[in-house]
Amino acid sequence: MGADPAPTVNGSSSRLTATALGAGRLVWLLVSRIGGLFLLLQAYTAFRKRYFLRPAGIAFDHARDLLALERTLHLDLELSLQRWALQHPWAVDAGNLYYRQLKPILYGSAVLALLLAPVAFRRIGRAVSIATLLAWPWYALYPLAPPRLMAPYGFPFVDTLAAAGPVVAPGGGANPYAAMPSMHIGWSTLVALWLAAALPWWRIGIVLGVLHLTMMSYAVVVTGNHYLLDVVAGLVVAGIALGLARLHPGSLINERRRSVLFPMLDRRGPEPGPW
Repeated sequence: MGADPAPTVNGSSSRLTATALGAGRLVWLLVSRIGGLFLLLQAYTAFRKRYFLRPAGIAFDHARDLLALERTLHLDLELSLQRWALQHPWAVDAGNLYYRQLKPILYGSAVLALLLAPVAFRRIGRAVSIATLLAWPWYALYPLAPPRLMAPYGFPFVDTLAAAGPVVAPGGGANPYAAMPSMHIGWSTLVALWLAAALPWWRIGIVLGVLHLTMMSYAVVVTGNHYLLDVVAGLVVAGIALGLARLHPGSLINERRRSVLFPMLDRRGPEPGPW
């Protein structure tokens, strides 16, 4: 039997070309998909800061009504939680730090899902877009002052981000009267699903997703940025968005996993869906 033929120049060139094309596809996916997500969230924040702003008095009236409703439902836990945290500086620091990690974790989870679970990335990405659109008009329909602004009205909440953490530069931040629903929670719910889909081994993604959602729920309340009912509203928005995303025709197709970085993962069979 003869020896195997030596690699040819043309064969090496073909492999280099395929590698370059693969790298180019990866870069394009990251730029287009993550860039699109970035633009959506930036537009959401910028629009709500500048347009259709209601008088602040309406937002404070709504806040007093919501606090009264929470008392009736025995859900007025925010002030007790914050008072406990203020007695433990590490608890305040943890809340301040984690509150600011919303978008870094969101973008990082999106990248993981795009590379490791692209079908789930698209499915959950549709829900992210729908949730953002659902929440978009609520600041105008139901402006709501957050707990941290309620001290002049007899509710001694503290703005822990201003008191114990770096202060946002003037002109930055979001609309202060857009507390309902909490999209920190709405988006974090969908991030948890991205993590669960991207890291299925030993349920690592599920554990990280639940931990992330729990920590963000703690952070939005302890920093004085949201009421407990805002958290519930964020969960409801995410749930409705997932339900509407399922109506997309692509959600009904049993597509196979196509990992961008690790094609050998294709052998594992159909990608588990987030539903």
